[in-house]
Amino acid sequence: MSPRPPAPVDETPGPRHGTVLVLTTLALLLTAGMLVQTWAVYPGLLFTEFGLLLLPTLTFCYMKGWRAPEVLMLHRGRGTPAAGAVGIGLLAFAMVLALTFPLIIMILLAGGSYPGLNLPLDTGGQFAMALLAGAVAAPLCEEILFRGFLLRSLAPFGPHAAVWASAVLFGIFHMDPVRFIPTMALGVVYGYLAAGTGSVRAPMIAHGVNNGLALTLAYLGGGGAEGESLDLAGLRGEVETAIQSSAGGMEATLSADLILAVAAGMMLVAGLVLLVMVHLALRGVAGSGPERFRAFIPAGIVRQPLGDLARLPAVWVVVAIGIWIWTVALRGIFGT
Repeated sequence: MSPRPPAPVDETPGPRHGTVLVLTTLALLLTAGMLVQTWAVYPGLLFTEFGLLLLPTLTFCYMKGWRAPEVLMLHRGRGTPAAGAVGIGLLAFAMVLALTFPLIIMILLAGGSYPGLNLPLDTGGQFAMALLAGAVAAPLCEEILFRGFLLRSLAPFGPHAAVWASAVLFGIFHMDPVRFIPTMALGVVYGYLAAGTGSVRAPMIAHGVNNGLALTLAYLGGGGAEGESLDLAGLRGEVETAIQSSAGGMEATLSADLILAVAAGMMLVAGLVLLVMVHLALRGVAGSGPERFRAFIPAGIVRQPLGDLARLPAVWVVVAIGIWIWTVALRGIFGT
């Protein structure tokens, strides 16, 4: 059988298409999405995921005449056992915990406050709705947008640049300065999983595992903001009690805040170790050689220098919106 000829350029999205679509969905999220979520949280989240993320993506493909299963990498990928994707999701969740909570501790020690997840999770019904929105709808719709359309559109810059650029935009899209680094790290994990397997199915599973565990812990922890908040006064009290009960006059040389800061640093180190473990797991699922990206790079694609990414106006608009949102959020965190 003769090899398939290279696909014409117009049959796959390019960098301009991907960045414009992300900007469009971000604008929809900040307007219609916020309005509907204020009216009703969980119906609003479902509307946002399906109506403001998935629908524009599919509509874009339809209007351009692109084959959605191929462009969005919806087909079954290579080397993508569900158990492997679940395992990567578990490792990624532990990595995010180890990266997130130290940042929250440092914010609290600096005199700030962090509201946490802040979703209604007080009843079993609310928990079920949260799982539907966060562990089913979000992985499905966000992976199709970011690891399907956007990642594929950035393929001309090479697989590594495409993964990292899409991860940065993924982090900005979540509009939380405290969680930007952990969310970007998740975007990198999901991106390499999609690029290495040539499919969004495995990252959908890993994404669902991560979100489902986060929501479950928040629900078991008391629901809403209390489910993932840190009681700094309680932590200080426990540490001070341990210091006072220790021998050798430790209270003269150590403070509770210093111990908490050191503990936060150790958790960050643990997060980096887990990041290495996730990297090794990704290599085990998708391989380690250059050929692992063969299923991701469209046939006949023309490589572009990375500098061309900085010439896309939509990228700078998304970054500007992100900086504005972070500025407002940080002022609220530190009460300025």
